[in-house]
Amino acid sequence: MFPSAAERKKHIDHAVRCIEIAARMGIPCIRLNSGRWKTVPSFDELMKVKGNEPPLPGHGLSDAIAWCVDSIRQCLPVAEREGVMLALENHWGLTTSVDTLLEIHRTVGSPRLGSILTPATFPTIRMRASRSWRRMRTSFRPRRTLAEAFGIHSISTTSGLPPVCAKPDFAGGCPLKWKGTKRPNRGAEEFRGTPHGLP
Repeated sequence: MFPSAAERKKHIDHAVRCIEIAARMGIPCIRLNSGRWKTVPSFDELMKVKGNEPPLPGHGLSDAIAWCVDSIRQCLPVAEREGVMLALENHWGLTTSVDTLLEIHRTVGSPRLGSILTPATFPTIRMRASRSWRRMRTSFRPRRTLAEAFGIHSISTTSGLPPVCAKPDFAGGCPLKWKGTKRPNRGAEEFRGTPHGLP
């Protein structure tokens, strides 16, 4: 999140370039992040405060939401022209809060904007298991929502797909993002054998 319009423009230009590349490669969707204040410089410290950073002096949450909404809207004409979906991820920053993520989505007000549900970046297990999942899921058309599952270490059931994604009416995609210590092919095989694994 940058108070400077010129700095935001650099990131908007980058996103537009990514949309154009995605279209040429036949990629239907790209991820967007909301950005964060960066007032907590250390990632370890950010984890300790569960992603809740103080804003920059002289600014507040409403400023940051407005910057994010405006930036996304500037990307929309190219996304619409190229037929690429934009997916806002709950990846720290503003979108650490589901309420804020949904507010950004409602304010942008475009069917070209969806969301990526990323359970591993909810700051606490309680958040991952809370109504936040249902609220995010029911706020987007199923096929405009991706659910991201993380294989971590030996892949326990807690790092598998969230229960909401196992519902019969869930029609979103489930890409796997490997962050484990085992070799990906071994981890993928183990993941298939868990209650949350893929067939």
